[in-house]
Amino acid sequence: MKNVFVALGLSALSFASHSAVIETDIVENFAQGDFKSDSNQNKGEYTVLDIDGGRLDLGTEAWTYISTENLFGLSSLNLDNRFYSLNFDMRISQDDNSPGMPSEIGGVMVADGDTVKNIGGNDGVFGFNLSGTQNWGSKAFRYDFDNIDNGTPTWQSFNIDLSAALNGQYQYLVFMNDCDDENCSNSTQFRNISIEVPEPYTFALMALSMAGLVQIRRKS
Repeated sequence: MKNVFVALGLSALSFASHSAVIETDIVENFAQGDFKSDSNQNKGEYTVLDIDGGRLDLGTEAWTYISTENLFGLSSLNLDNRFYSLNFDMRISQDDNSPGMPSEIGGVMVADGDTVKNIGGNDGVFGFNLSGTQNWGSKAFRYDFDNIDNGTPTWQSFNIDLSAALNGQYQYLVFMNDCDDENCSNSTQFRNISIEVPEPYTFALMALSMAGLVQIRRKS
């Protein structure tokens, strides 16, 4: 009997700790992805480059979005029912490839079908302003402008627990570089994007293990 309890306990621990990282083939998905210009905000250009393992570059005043279905094969990110973490690398540079300065808004946000068509001032609650100066979006995660490599811009990695920061259901990721100062020439760049989410059967198997444990206790 003791061995059964130990086995079930180890199984539950294994199930609880197991998670899957849905790795995006950023070259394929970014190069072939259906990126769209945000009609309410975009006044710049964005490009997809097959370098650094695939890279998305946002020029001055560029806002673009892509569906989670197109990028990850997920119909939505339901933050009410599941745990999702967004992982990516980000870099800020200027046209001469020197380290960039802060823009007004630089980072990512999640959006549903209505929000993504008309992003406004109140929608900062869905955004993460990683490199901007404006009080729009969360600043819980920040790009470190002091972290440079011999005068060149550096890639910095981010892991954002979306489920801890937000609730609701979202179908789009928005990438933004809002930089409309007169002398602003920043480029905000992204690569290595993935979503980490527990496997659906993780919770189901844990539930079965616990149910079995209850049955054993009843019989003992």
